[in-house]
Amino acid sequence: MLTTITAITAGAAVGLARPARAHRRLRDILGPLPSAAPVAATSAVSPSRLAVALDLLAAALDAGLSPVSALAALVASKPRAVEARMERTIAMIEASGDPRAAWRVLADDAVLGPLGAALARSEQSGAPVAESVRVLAGDSRRQYRNDRLERARRVGVRTAAPLGLCFLPAFFLIAVVPTIAGLIGNAF
Repeated sequence: MLTTITAITAGAAVGLARPARAHRRLRDILGPLPSAAPVAATSAVSPSRLAVALDLLAAALDAGLSPVSALAALVASKPRAVEARMERTIAMIEASGDPRAAWRVLADDAVLGPLGAALARSEQSGAPVAESVRVLAGDSRRQYRNDRLERARRVGVRTAAPLGLCFLPAFFLIAVVPTIAGLIGNAF
């Protein structure tokens, strides 16, 4: 991940003179990122993959790209987690020329809503958005960690009955039967 962020930062620095071509240069440097099967626009996105995509976006923003150019560079690097959603946003910006409308539409997205809201606030106020994107990546990582911990906690509950069914007969045969047999043998 660190090499990918370094490559994006280097590619963005090379493309600072010509921001319109920055995403093409990043694509040439990075090539497609390895990942699983493509994710449809309506399917669930893994919070860990979303965090990586947001880190890449923050790195491009830190390198000096505008939010639109950084988003285009991110889409060009093909992060499967959010590719379809971001491609739709870039297409809206290219078609209308108004990023504010695209950010509002992105803010309505179930997965990328907080990113769209942060980009809209940045567009309106002129404040840098890279730190907000990093916070969103951290939130996504925390959500992923919490989901994994919750799943791990449920394992204990789910395994209690099968383990009880396995150990109870063994306990009965090892402890209870010999005790009863010894009591019966002493009684007669």
